[in-house]
Amino acid sequence: MSNCDTCGLPVKQIDKITCKNCDKIYHHLCGKLSVSAFKKLSKAARSKWNCPSCLSQHDESCPSLSEVLEDSSEGEDNRSNDIRRTIREEIRKTLRNELKDFFKDLRLEMDELRKQIDELKLSASFDISQVNDLKAELMAVQRANTELRSQNSDMQKTVTQLLTQFNSLDQSMREANLEINGLPENKNEVLSTIVTQLAGVVSYALKDCDIVKCVRVASMNKDKSRPRSVIVKLRSPRCRDELFSAITRFNKSHSDNKLNTSLLGYGGNREPVYVSEHLSPTYKSLHAAARLRAKEKSYKFVWVRYGKIFVSKNENSGTIIIKDKQSLEKIV
Repeated sequence: MSNCDTCGLPVKQIDKITCKNCDKIYHHLCGKLSVSAFKKLSKAARSKWNCPSCLSQHDESCPSLSEVLEDSSEGEDNRSNDIRRTIREEIRKTLRNELKDFFKDLRLEMDELRKQIDELKLSASFDISQVNDLKAELMAVQRANTELRSQNSDMQKTVTQLLTQFNSLDQSMREANLEINGLPENKNEVLSTIVTQLAGVVSYALKDCDIVKCVRVASMNKDKSRPRSVIVKLRSPRCRDELFSAITRFNKSHSDNKLNTSLLGYGGNREPVYVSEHLSPTYKSLHAAARLRAKEKSYKFVWVRYGKIFVSKNENSGTIIIKDKQSLEKIV
């Protein structure tokens, strides 16, 4: 794109006019042609056009404005043309100055805008760097969290295994024990004698040397109206099992008069006496939960044998072993 010889600005094709004499390019306004006059020029007239500078340097034989305007009025006197020319020149000067100021201000604004854009690019680059650092830190935290979760899961499995082993060990230490509930309390009681008497009722020959220890323990439900339980430690698991089997047989064969306080020589109302394996607190709690669950699901049998808890729906159904709280879900 060529520049105007008068104002020095680029000239679009639609505003372009070329001097026939000097071949210089002008805006039609800079060449002292109004918009209407420029539009009236034909291609032939434009090819014969001379710029104001060439017009002033050549004699009157050079083509004048009146000769190149096809539709211009012929008969205008020289004074009228001079006035028009003067007005156009003033308009051109004014427009040129305003355009120069406009483009100067525009350049300043563009420079300021470029500066702001550069600052934004720098800020964005810094922000992106911070975001990348944060992403890296987040990924590191997520990896550490994943490792901690894995370690926590392993630790939970280990704790569960240790608890299972501890509960089994705790229960195995009670393998020679029996728990008796329902025996009335007396300040002068001799528990070993009462246990020996109980063995005699169920026809089991229990010797004094078979009883290692016999004590009362506090009840877990804190019910003061009921007598405390009696824990009997016998000399061996075999001795415990034999006595427990004898009690079970007695109760089955005397369904209308099962083991009770009257048979043991206690006065007053006849109250039942219950004998069971001595369970650890964990298994005792699990046994209570199993009984409750079995009652809700209409299971008929819940019993303990060799420190293990069993449930069965009826005489013809299979047996379920309750090892932990998760096993309770099997009772459906």
